[in-house]
Amino acid sequence: MVNTALLSFLLFASATAEVVRTVPNAKQGTKCKGSADVEITLGRQSRSLFKCQQKCIKDELCMAMQYVSPKHCSLYYNNVQKRNAGNDDTYCGKIQEEEITPSPTVSPTVTPTDSPTLLFASATAEVVRTVPNAKQGTKCKGSADVEITLGRQSRSLFKCQQKCIKDELCMAMQYVSPKHCSLYYNNVQKRNAGNDDTYCGKIQEEEITPSPTVSPTVTPPTKNPTETPIKTPTKEPTQAPTKARTDEPTASPSTIECTLKATLKYPFDDPADAPYYGYNVDYMEVEKEGDSSFACSWGYSDNLPDWCMYRNSDPNGDSAYVANFEEIYDEYDYLSTETIEIYGAAGNTFYFNVYHYFLEKDYYTNYSGWEDHMMATILKIKNKSNDGQGFLNEDGWSYPTYIDVPTHIVTDGEFEVNSEYQGDYKVTVSCDSACICDSNYELM
Repeated sequence: MVNTALLSFLLFASATAEVVRTVPNAKQGTKCKGSADVEITLGRQSRSLFKCQQKCIKDELCMAMQYVSPKHCSLYYNNVQKRNAGNDDTYCGKIQEEEITPSPTVSPTVTPTDSPTLLFASATAEVVRTVPNAKQGTKCKGSADVEITLGRQSRSLFKCQQKCIKDELCMAMQYVSPKHCSLYYNNVQKRNAGNDDTYCGKIQEEEITPSPTVSPTVTPPTKNPTETPIKTPTKEPTQAPTKARTDEPTASPSTIECTLKATLKYPFDDPADAPYYGYNVDYMEVEKEGDSSFACSWGYSDNLPDWCMYRNSDPNGDSAYVANFEEIYDEYDYLSTETIEIYGAAGNTFYFNVYHYFLEKDYYTNYSGWEDHMMATILKIKNKSNDGQGFLNEDGWSYPTYIDVPTHIVTDGEFEVNSEYQGDYKVTVSCDSACICDSNYELM
């Protein structure tokens, strides 16, 4: 990260003043009052308060911004006068504009090939701390100095990295998904292989000195998305756990290894390859016959049953979600996939339930190519323990979509869910004692 104010002072020595825009007052625990004019989902490499501040600074209409960690950035085109208390992961800040006039002691440069003159050259260098090398599947060697249990709204690799960055004594961090963060005050030299849900990274410090070059001018887009959803939809489990598990896991009817792998994903690997613009959100839950108290899904991440594992391609993801925009806004594109593995499937029956998540309304219906209700996910289930069977259905399963059946209809000027949109279905999988599995599909 580069200090915004320092970059803003890289000016050509000239007689005219320049207006410098900054957001110096983005205070933790505050939220901006009123409705935002632009909602942005920050890309995987751009999830920080600094990046959200930059979005506002570079948009000449923006008067205030709100950042909700880890990836939600809201821009306000009105002057936010009051900020109400929010959560610890929420920051609200207002634009400040200052007119900078070059000192009369600096002579203007007139030779085109000369480098721009750097004003305020006495500015001190800034030490920037980052954790760029937090590698999946590694764990830090040795005992941690600080152990942190991340709150429900702060469970991410990003939050653990931020804990280390902000602690001046911290030299390394380890994140174990979904909520364990460890800080190390010694320089961890060796990282041993861990599980896929474990990340170890070391602090890197870089001294940033203002460069004598002029930062590029960014022209705001001619239009901004004005109706993007505030955040990736969060879903509650269809059935909450009724009690903590107190009994021992029931023994499988057979000791044969029998593992199923279910993947819920879109039929493309890049959101830019989606056939339509817009948003689509699906998610899955798996239930085991005879075990009605628990289900396997993101909603049960804190209390998964012993017979399953849940994983999302985005460590902060909670669904299979696609957002695809026109090329000028492709930095907002997003794509995630859900994966569930089922263990001890031999002699058991499982219900793979897929649900469509309905947003508050249908966005940009007056724009051509925004038929996002057509972008359904595909569920594929593979028998990992029986090479002769492989995928239970080579083409996978999905729900039917029709160009003239959108997700929402308008009644009395208000959007409501279209009851004719069939976005939910169930695939029942039954495996025998030899781990040969049958499947049955039905719409719900």
